[in-house]
Amino acid sequence: MAFPKHSILQALSVLLLAWMLVHCQAPFKPEEEEEEEPIKETDTGTVVTKSEPLECPPECSCTAEGAVDCAGVDLTEFPAKLSDKTRQLSLQNNKIEKITVEHISHLHQLETLNLQNNLLTTDGLEDEGFEMLEQLNYLYLANNKLTSAPKVLPPSLVSADFAANKLTRIYLYTFGHKPKLRSVYLHNNKLSDAGLPDHAFNGSDNLEILTMSSNCLGVVPRNLPSSLYRLHLKSNKLEKIPVGAFDNLPNLRELYLQNNLISNEGMDNETFSQLSSLEYLDLSNNNLSVVPKGLPRNLVLLHLEKNSIRSIPGDALTSVRNLEYLLLQQ
Repeated sequence: MAFPKHSILQALSVLLLAWMLVHCQAPFKPEEEEEEEPIKETDTGTVVTKSEPLECPPECSCTAEGAVDCAGVDLTEFPAKLSDKTRQLSLQNNKIEKITVEHISHLHQLETLNLQNNLLTTDGLEDEGFEMLEQLNYLYLANNKLTSAPKVLPPSLVSADFAANKLTRIYLYTFGHKPKLRSVYLHNNKLSDAGLPDHAFNGSDNLEILTMSSNCLGVVPRNLPSSLYRLHLKSNKLEKIPVGAFDNLPNLRELYLQNNLISNEGMDNETFSQLSSLEYLDLSNNNLSVVPKGLPRNLVLLHLEKNSIRSIPGDALTSVRNLEYLLLQQ
C-alpha cells in the first residue's frame, strides 16, 4: 500500500522537530540558594545572628569576634556585665585596684587578658579566678603593685608578663606545669633566691624566653627548662654560678649576665662548656680578672667590657672558633 508523499514529509518534519527539542535545549541548572547567616540562641531564648556585637560596658568598645577594649578610660573598677563570649579583654592603663572571682570566673572563652599599668595589689587579686580561665593564653600584669604572684595560673598559658611590680615570691604552680608556656617576663621586681622555688618552672618544658633582670638574685636559678633559648639575668646580685647550673640548657643561644658581681672564683672551668648552642654571652660590668675558661665553641659575640681584665693569653680563645666580636673596652 502506497502512502501519499506529502504525508511522509509531514511525519519526518515532526520527528526532526522532536529531536531538536530534546537535544538542543540548554541544560537545566537549579538556582543556588543564598547561604543564610548562622543564628544562635542565647540563654534567654533570644535569637541573634553571628555578627551581632557583644553586650558591651558603656566605657568600652566591643566587636562581634569577642574583643573588648577598655584601655585608658580611667576605670577604677573591673567592668561589670562582660559577656561570657569575651575572648580578648584590654584593661591596661586604668586605675583598677581589685579583681574578684566573680569578675572573671564566667569568662571561660577568654584568651587574652591585659591588665598592665593599673593599681592592682596582691590582696586585690584573687587567685581562684585565674585558675578558672581555662582558655587563657596571654596574661599581662606588668606595672602594677603586686608583691607576690598568683599561686596558680591555668595550664593553657602561653605568655605571662609580670615585669615592673614588687614581686618577692612566685610559687610552684605560678609558672610550673604549663606545657604551652613559651615566655615569662619577671624583670624589674624584687625577687630573691628565697622567693624562687628550686623547681619553679618544672613541667613547663617548652619555655623559650625567661627574663629575670633587675631583681635581687644572688645565685643563678637551678633546674631551668632545657627548652630555653634566651635567658636574661642582668642587673642582679649574682656572685657565683653553681656547678652544673647551665648543663641542661643545650638550646640556649643568648645569655645575659651583665651588671652583676660575678668573679672568676664564682665559677669553674666548665661553667659554660655545655652550652653547645650559645652564640651571645654578655659578662660585661662584673668582677672578672681573666677571660673565663671553657667558653663554648659556637660563641659569636662575647661582652667582657667593664671588668678588671688586664691581658688575654694567646690561647685563651683558641677553642672559640666562631667568635666574631670581642668587646673589652673599659
